[in-house]
Amino acid sequence: MSDDTNDKTIAALLRERAALQQQGKTDRIEQVDAELKARGHETPKDEKSADAAKSSEDPKRQAPQGRSANRQQTTEQKNS
Repeated sequence: MSDDTNDKTIAALLRERAALQQQGKTDRIEQVDAELKARGHETPKDEKSADAAKSSEDPKRQAPQGRSANRQQTTEQKNS
């Protein structure tokens, strides 16, 4: 396997790992970590916890909030 292909595979595994972390699928994360290790890339333990902390702090990774639309006036409010 060429270095370029291996780099792309590692990048894809890291993206998959990040998505699994958000979903809380720890058993699958361990499988992805094993694949990363087999390809010569180790995820340090402090990086694992840093990723979890980052995902909870990053507003883009949080669930979307409800929209607050302007209230429309009813006919009763317009006439008063």
